[in-house]
Amino acid sequence: MHGVLPKSAFPPFAKDTEKLMNSWDELLKTNSKIFLPGHGMEIYKLVKKDYGKHKEGIIEN
Repeated sequence: MHGVLPKSAFPPFAKDTEKLMNSWDELLKTNSKIFLPGHGMEIYKLVKKDYGKHKEGIIEN
């Protein structure tokens, strides 16, 4: 996850989108409401939004 861009947690350098989405799926299943990446802001809402977009086919590899 990436907390530097204000409107997306999706890292611009992601090469394996399927692996990324599987990791996000595991994180979201923990019911945590705070995600703190190594850089940037807290991004729970952005991760949830971008994960949903990917599941709907809006974000593709």
